This record gives sequence, C-alpha cells and structure tokens, in this order.
Amino acid sequence: MFQTTTTNDENSDFPTAEGDPNTGPIGTWTHLVAAYRAPIAGKSGTGSMALYQNGTLMGTATNLSPQYDSSMPLTIGGCVNSAAATSPYLAFPGSVADLHVYPRTLSATEVGALH
Repeated sequence: MFQTTTTNDENSDFPTAEGDPNTGPIGTWTHLVAAYRAPIAGKSGTGSMALYQNGTLMGTATNLSPQYDSSMPLTIGGCVNSAAATSPYLAFPGSVADLHVYPRTLSATEVGALH
C-alpha cells in the first residue's frame, strides 16, 4: 500500500494506491516502488500515485492536494500523523532494506529496470 494525505488532521483523505494483499508471500523478499508525480496546475497526469511490485504496476491513485509538513518524518512501513508521535502506528511487521529516495518520479521503464 502507498498512501498519502491531503491535510495534517483527523479529517484528512488518504489517497491510496494498493495491490492485491495476497501477492507478497510471507518469508519472501518483495521489491516495492512507490512513485508520486506532484500536481502541476493545468497539466494532466500530475498528482498521480503508483505502486509497483517486482516491477509490475499493482495500483494507482490520485492526490491533487498533497499535504507536506517538513516537521514530520518520511515514514516507511507505518503511519505518523503527529509531530509528537514517537513511533508509527499500523507498523509493517516485516523488514525494510535497501531503501532509495529519488528527487524525481521514475518512469515505468526505470522502475522495471530496478527490479
């Protein structure tokens, strides 16, 4: 699941790109890529979210009003919606390794080459 938020409060919408939860077998490493193209006024195809699993597009969503709060951490494997939070909730019960963050949205071809 790749989820974003539209506000920094309990009334937020949570646009979510997700795949089939039964496609990541327990005990097997799965390569995930979450890609987000920030919204640009008047430009189609922006505000798009995509989730890839092992190089295959699994789900998409749109968030045209993303919330960005620089006081909040980038959270992988759980949710943090308060600057006072000391640990994420809904935490992923597995391991995360070899994490990369890119300063731009990767194309589907680039995502496929990573896997």
